[in-house]
Amino acid sequence: MSSSTSSIVVLRSTSGALAEERANQEAEAAAAAARARPLAPSVPASDLLDAMPYTEAEELSPNVRAMARGLIEAEMRAFPSPDYFANFPAPTLSFAAAASSSSEGSDSGSGGFLASELVRVAASKPLPPLDVAERYRVAPPPRQLQGDANAWRQATRVAERVLGHQRVRILNLELAQAHGADAWRWYISNLEAEVARRTEEVGAARDGVDDVNKKRKVEQMAAGPKLHALRSEWWVLADKTAQIETGCALLEHASKRIRGDVE
Repeated sequence: MSSSTSSIVVLRSTSGALAEERANQEAEAAAAAARARPLAPSVPASDLLDAMPYTEAEELSPNVRAMARGLIEAEMRAFPSPDYFANFPAPTLSFAAAASSSSEGSDSGSGGFLASELVRVAASKPLPPLDVAERYRVAPPPRQLQGDANAWRQATRVAERVLGHQRVRILNLELAQAHGADAWRWYISNLEAEVARRTEEVGAARDGVDDVNKKRKVEQMAAGPKLHALRSEWWVLADKTAQIETGCALLEHASKRIRGDVE
């Protein structure tokens, strides 16, 4: 009788150890599988969501914490990508297609100019400087055209365009001097209002997060006694199951021995 009792105790402790070891192995496997997959680009690993329970925070083993972190990371991989145009194909630029079909190096027309600008931007080349001095230079006709009336008319038109440009510049300076300060005050006031509005939205979002966490804590603390009761009940049922399995094993062993003695 004493040997049967000791066998039952040994089998019960062995079954409990095996169950705990199996749970630890599953937790380690889940954590390893979660670490093997990268997170979404928009969510760095340092900003993991805190979804640990409040009721059993001190009782969680490192393996269970690793399993919970793995589940959190797996959920975060389902977050949408921050690239809102990732699912949209790139547009087909008609002027670029026309420029590519034309002769290479030709910049005639707006299509060739835009295509050459796209090539320049793609190559990260700086924008060539604008020769303002030559653009707005007022000069008489060349010496060989000094007696040509058409040449003088063209030079006069250039001088009129340059004078018109200078008048516009002076007008812009006068307007900036008269109304520039008020315009900047209005712009800064709008910026401050936008900053205040965004700050209020951020505060409201943080308050919402705090409310959710408070609600989670209250619900989990209220469910804590029930969880502990269910856990105790589970251990009792597991212990009874182990006892039944041990008894069945002993009975099977005894029946085999009896059959062997009879034979």
